[in-house]
Amino acid sequence: MGGYDDQGLYDHAGPGAKRRRRLSVQNTPREISAPRPPRPRIVREKLPSREHREISGWELKRKIWLLALKGKSHRDIDEDLKRQGIRATLITVAGVRSQMLETIKFLREKKLIDERRLERYRAR
Repeated sequence: MGGYDDQGLYDHAGPGAKRRRRLSVQNTPREISAPRPPRPRIVREKLPSREHREISGWELKRKIWLLALKGKSHRDIDEDLKRQGIRATLITVAGVRSQMLETIKFLREKKLIDERRLERYRAR
């Protein structure tokens, strides 16, 4: 007693047969409507931006290091880079700056950095 679903052998059998019959009548479309027209695409104009310089990751790191040595905050470094036309996210700046500050702290603990020379560099 086998059969496929499309042969209609199981339409009236088992629990829920009345419900299935009722739902099939309700789900039959009365009129076939025309498809909706597609929505117009919104095209956003790109705002003219300033020229941005393309530099390598190493150069960007080096610039952040030098500004961190001067004792600038991550927001100040970000503003300086924007003034120079260099693109960098604030997360990148903060990450590289914090690594540099950790290195300076380590070198200070091990007495491998000249404190007076560092203070003179920061005062410039």
